[in-house]
Amino acid sequence: MQSKFSFLFFVCLMFASACNNSDEKDASSYEQSTSIASYMQPCTGVNQKLCVLADGKLFYDEIEGFTYMWGYTYELTVEVNEDGSPSADASSKQYSLVSINSSVEDELGVEYVIDNVELLDSTIHMNDGEYFFLSQSFECEDTALCESLLNMNNSGGIVTITFKYMGNGVINLISWN
Repeated sequence: MQSKFSFLFFVCLMFASACNNSDEKDASSYEQSTSIASYMQPCTGVNQKLCVLADGKLFYDEIEGFTYMWGYTYELTVEVNEDGSPSADASSKQYSLVSINSSVEDELGVEYVIDNVELLDSTIHMNDGEYFFLSQSFECEDTALCESLLNMNNSGGIVTITFKYMGNGVINLISWN
């Protein structure tokens, strides 16, 4: 009888231990709803880049499984996992897409005014005849306007850039000052 009791006690202890381990895992992983704005803003981590605005704040991380397109406002459900050993310049959280709950495209002609853009090494650049604002390609309403901005790149100057939404993720530079 004693060995039967010991065996049952051992099995229960193992089961309880397994439950505790799964609870610990669940505590470091959770889901949250996030609203992503239809335009991006420059941000600086190690280097200057474009960040989405998530719930009205700059979001420096990537969301695995999610591809952002300029001109679309998204409501997402993401899974957040705590990373116990992030690199020195990384977040302690990792994000994965669970679902896109809605995706609403801006109307054609919407203007995005982006203030306080610092013209660093590759803020505005051209590659194979295509203009880029950091990593975002854009078109030019006026080539002379884009060329003058391109010539100011890496000056350290601060400008305000205005893009117009052309549809399907395409933006057009219409002014800067």
